[in-house]
Amino acid sequence: MTRRTFLGAMAALGGSASASLAVTWTQAGRENWVWMRPRLDRTADDWKREFGAMRAAGIHAIIPEVWNGRQALFRSRRLPVREGWLETTLPLASAAGLEVHAWMWTCPCLVPEILKSHPDWYNVNGRGESAVDKPAYVDYYKFLDPAQPAVRDFIRGTVAELAGIDGLTGIHLDYVRHPDAILPSGLWSKYGIVQDRVYPQYDYGYSDYSPRRFKERHGVDPLVLADPETNAAWLQYRLDSVVDLVNDYLAPAARGGGKRIT
Repeated sequence: MTRRTFLGAMAALGGSASASLAVTWTQAGRENWVWMRPRLDRTADDWKREFGAMRAAGIHAIIPEVWNGRQALFRSRRLPVREGWLETTLPLASAAGLEVHAWMWTCPCLVPEILKSHPDWYNVNGRGESAVDKPAYVDYYKFLDPAQPAVRDFIRGTVAELAGIDGLTGIHLDYVRHPDAILPSGLWSKYGIVQDRVYPQYDYGYSDYSPRRFKERHGVDPLVLADPETNAAWLQYRLDSVVDLVNDYLAPAARGGGKRIT
């Protein structure tokens, strides 16, 4: 199915689907998947109709947002739960022939209890400002530090919970990174900034944990580097903190429950 054909088929679903979906066309192999932010005022019959229409339109998998850093749409035992939407609708999607991949925010965490009890878990910029009270760009950019073992365990716990849900095909990671060091230039005017290079207030990875570990390994304190971006080892350390989080913690947790991870 071509992109034009697919989008035409989606348009044919009409107002019901477009009201409940934030649709983006993509391909996984030769399959069509869509991201969803589920509407919670839909009945089971509504979802049966929409899932059937999606499959008829050529969609193979849905990626519903079930953890947005603030509230869960699945029956979590450890996160604030808004509604157990995922467990309720999984059988309906499966009956329609759709795979379901749970979309979760990975590093942003806006849970008041975590913000209050574990401010040390959060990422810190080159000015020493914490994402807890001075997040970059927008208020929800309260990113956890992906390098810290306690943070990795916490995020792994979310993946493991999702991996234990029967009928779920996979887990889809979003915001699995540090905050943006440089935004696309088209957004600079929106935030009244110019980012012709990496500036300290947008340069992250400076919680107490990472600079200390880096100095132990390399004998260099990144806090005293005149231009941290020119130090290849410090840059690589922060990139690796994300890669290792996924490869060593999140992927095994997903696969341990027989789930794919994307």
